[in-house]
Amino acid sequence: MAVTVLDILHPEGELNRSMFPDDDVETLALIWFADAEARATALDAGEVKDAAVKAWAYYRAFTTMAGAIALRPTTSDYYNQRQETWGADRIRYFQERAEYYLVQFNTLVVPVVAGTPISYSTTATRTAVW
Repeated sequence: MAVTVLDILHPEGELNRSMFPDDDVETLALIWFADAEARATALDAGEVKDAAVKAWAYYRAFTTMAGAIALRPTTSDYYNQRQETWGADRIRYFQERAEYYLVQFNTLVVPVVAGTPISYSTTATRTAVW
């Protein structure tokens, strides 16, 4: 089963269209999926590859959200009727979600790409198999 936009949008997924008011989330998701597919070519089609594609899409989505919030002024005044304040905690939330999904993606993809992971010890030697 290939990942679709509906898999990452609420209620199935974590994203809401309202999180991307200036962009077409469906178009962005298709770009993220294609990027993930290109990065995960070593994976065979199936649940693991689908999980990697979703993880990459979430990573890109949450990174996009963190960047969008960071670009906004910390305080906005709407016609002297209400004031909106963005704290660093909101940016940090999206950064943490992005980091979580990047780790998930790398956990799924890197072992397949690199073969046996490099093992480190307290001595100055290392081994790797590719």
